[in-house]
Amino acid sequence: MSEERVPVLIVAEDDRDMRRLLVCVLERSGYSVLACPDGASLLAALRQLHDSPADLLISDVSMPGLTGLQAIEQAQSEGYTLPFIIMTTMGQDDAVLEKARLQGAMQVFEKPFELGALLESTRNCLGHLEGFTQSSACGETK
Repeated sequence: MSEERVPVLIVAEDDRDMRRLLVCVLERSGYSVLACPDGASLLAALRQLHDSPADLLISDVSMPGLTGLQAIEQAQSEGYTLPFIIMTTMGQDDAVLEKARLQGAMQVFEKPFELGALLESTRNCLGHLEGFTQSSACGETK
């Protein structure tokens, strides 16, 4: 019998209320979540978890200091290869969205978005993990 593994997610979002909402929804869905208010904190969290790396990164694009894409670019240059999902405001410049896709974003969500869609994308990104059982405590929000 295999031991259940709890995936570790890093959520980087500068809007405190949005960050809290995302953490709540993801934790109720069975994930362990590290919350970061900006790109610099995102990088610090990745480095802190170096020996047992995170399984997925969910990041806003527009944040003070390092943007989400700048932080991901720096992380990739340091050898981190975890999958990531990008969130952005509606009407974001197409060049930014294209850069996210070129950097390897598994999904790009324009705010506002359905939390259920984010949960589905998260499950899809983590489908490769063995021993993970999804909790249904939160359900989809429509």
